[in-house]
Amino acid sequence: MRRYRAIESAGFESENRVPKKIASKDAWVKLGFRKFCVGGVDALRVEAMGRTLGVSKASFYHFFKTRDVFINDIINHWRDLRTEEYIVLSQAKSDTSLEINTLILTIFSAEIEDDFLIHLRRLGQANGAVRDLLIEVEKQRIDYACSSIERLGYSHEVAQEKATIIYNYYLGWRERQKTTLGPTRTPAEELTLLVEHLGLCPQ
Repeated sequence: MRRYRAIESAGFESENRVPKKIASKDAWVKLGFRKFCVGGVDALRVEAMGRTLGVSKASFYHFFKTRDVFINDIINHWRDLRTEEYIVLSQAKSDTSLEINTLILTIFSAEIEDDFLIHLRRLGQANGAVRDLLIEVEKQRIDYACSSIERLGYSHEVAQEKATIIYNYYLGWRERQKTTLGPTRTPAEELTLLVEHLGLCPQ
């Protein structure tokens, strides 16, 4: 799978000293992913993350020359974790109607516990490379949903429209989840609503 260099170095200086204790690169990336989900780029404080991992910040620079390199690895981790996840789950279903249900439900539940995509979209407003990556990833998601809907018997044009509606609906729903104070529908309830209103049944 092609890897992304979404962010160019912004002049952060690496530390050359050899750290006494080193957390694994995977541990840094996974922690950075969790932090980014909560607070975006501003949450990626090297010293604070080092304390969480029980190491000095020299351990960070052992793997990442700059913080921007670290952000690139976090983005690639998200891309692998989220984009492929729902595709694999959907491909495991032999019944097309069940595949559609699984696809939509996974789209709505995959990121219910974090705001990674929202923070990444904000980062993309100021960074063209990140914006291009988001366009590519979102196109991949919509195209896959489109192909699944086509197998229900819809034309490509109609399937594309329905897939786009599903994804745009998801983005709006996810943003609203952050500010709604009262009861909200669960992902399963959103699934039922979409299937009903989009008429996603075999033609």
